[in-house]
Formats: sequence, C-alpha cells, structure tokens
Amino acid sequence: MAKKVEEPVQLAGGGPHGWVWEAIASGDLTAVRAAPPDFDVHGLHPKYGCPMTAFLQGMLNLDGRFLEGDRPGRVRELVEELGRRGARPDRTIPAANLRVEGLYKSWHLRGEVTALQAVIQMRNDYLELRWSRDGDAADVQEHITLLNSLIDQYAELVAR
Repeated sequence: MAKKVEEPVQLAGGGPHGWVWEAIASGDLTAVRAAPPDFDVHGLHPKYGCPMTAFLQGMLNLDGRFLEGDRPGRVRELVEELGRRGARPDRTIPAANLRVEGLYKSWHLRGEVTALQAVIQMRNDYLELRWSRDGDAADVQEHITLLNSLIDQYAELVAR
C-alpha cells in the first residue's frame, strides 16, 4: 500500500503577516484591526499588490466578509483603518502584475500602477459597461456607486 505524502500548504505572501493580507483581501475588518504594529502597510504582496488593492476583487465579487450586511460601510471602514496605519492609495506598485476578476469585468494591472489609478479605471470601465447593457444596468450601477465612493475616500487620503 502506497503511503500518502502530504504537500505543505503554500501561501503567496506567507510568513508572519500573511494572515493580515488574507484578512484585508476578504474584508475581515476585525482581523485587520488586530494586525501587529510591525505589519508593513507600505509592503507589496505578489498576489494582492498593496493594501489598497488587496480587497478590490473581494469587494467587486462579494467574496468573504463583503457578502455580509453593509458592503459600502465595510469598504469605508477598511480603508479608514488602512489609512490610519499609513497605507497610501497613491503609492506606486512597481512592476505590477495583478489580476482582479470582477463579476462583470476583469482587469490585469501591469506596470507602474497605483490603487487610485486602478479604481478610477475600474469605475470608467463599469461606466462603459453600463451603457452597453440593455436595460440591465442596476447591478452595474451598484458597482459604479461603490467605486465612486472609494475614489472619493482615496482622494481624501491623498490630500492629507
């Protein structure tokens, strides 16, 4: 009988703070607030980019905690917490190679990109998509409204 060999679980960006990245990505606000003070909000993650891009896919797809209750409120509080810790939506992600899969559109962020640029592009793409959908724009409009709020909140952080 062959002995089953279990492979160790590999987490992108693992290490002592890998759990913080996963918490940001899934909108686990309580866990993000519990992140240790030495979590580097200026750091980069191979899968998520920077903290201000880490949650975009979950937000757009209603994944993780973004399924629960007040999605705009959760996003607002998450960005407030990350901003309080010093995360910047205008920080360049050098040599970005990130994929964000949305319900209605997908993006491949490449090159030198900021979270603010990415969110503006996503909103613009959803605006274009809204006009191309015949009479079925309400679901897309919800994403546009959420992204508009996120742009406003990112702009406030940049202005500080």
